[in-house]
Amino acid sequence: MVAICSIATSGATLAGAADQVKMSNEFGIALQAGVDVPLSNGFGLSLDAKKYFVSTNAHFSNAGVEVLSTRHKLDPWVLSAGVAYRF
Repeated sequence: MVAICSIATSGATLAGAADQVKMSNEFGIALQAGVDVPLSNGFGLSLDAKKYFVSTNAHFSNAGVEVLSTRHKLDPWVLSAGVAYRF
């Protein structure tokens, strides 16, 4: 895998090809809310929403030399729905 990194800082450009990318493992927080709605004839509907909060560091290296290190905030929403049937 090869990632190309290019960052512009005050008119100068740092560009390099990274042959290795590592991301740190971190703990985070998740908020969750959901509801199960019974429908007729044994059917049901399930709705769920989750919001994750986690930060991680990404390290881009070329031939074992780190060319770029960045900090990222990951905070996606995950929405899901499902249908259930009891028999």
